[in-house]
Amino acid sequence: MNILYLAFLTLNLWILLITSLGAAIFFLKLAFIPGNYYHGLKGGGCLLLAIAASLNLLNHGYTQITFWMYAFGHLLFFLGVTLDKHSYKNLKFLIPLPFLILYFFVGHIMIFLLAVLNLIVTIQLAYSEKHKRLIPLIAAFALIAVGEYFYNRTGIGEFMFPITAGVFCYIFASLIFLFWLIFYILRKIYLLIKDKS
Repeated sequence: MNILYLAFLTLNLWILLITSLGAAIFFLKLAFIPGNYYHGLKGGGCLLLAIAASLNLLNHGYTQITFWMYAFGHLLFFLGVTLDKHSYKNLKFLIPLPFLILYFFVGHIMIFLLAVLNLIVTIQLAYSEKHKRLIPLIAAFALIAVGEYFYNRTGIGEFMFPITAGVFCYIFASLIFLFWLIFYILRKIYLLIKDKS
């Protein structure tokens, strides 16, 4: 493997680990508000993504366990968004779809399909009045899906382009998550200061 590729992969995994842990804390804290159980699902999904990223850091790449951890992380996030009280009611008919994906697909194509599902449900939720703040996550899930598509293409040719492009897609997706998280922390601090004055 290329040393530059490993450096970018390590950078990506560190950013993904930090942002997934931050998002998990953010969503799990919201889960303690009565009636907001679905945030617990989102937080659990982000926590699984953080654990999978840390295992990938130790192994310098995907293992079979981390594939399943990423898959169940995406599944929990999908369920959290779908069961959100501001989601479209008809969207609940999509709930069996990720379970079928888990049954019929493996590897990067499985993660790709789950990321596409998360993209679809995040789009519909982000454009509701209460969740406009989720709009940046649309770009993040799109980049994750494209990155997984490129990872899936690596076995087809002898070139390093698809795997390198996949890493860069993940880096940009992780940076979007990171800036989204920083924005929310700063917004909460601003609102706390504003309320005290």
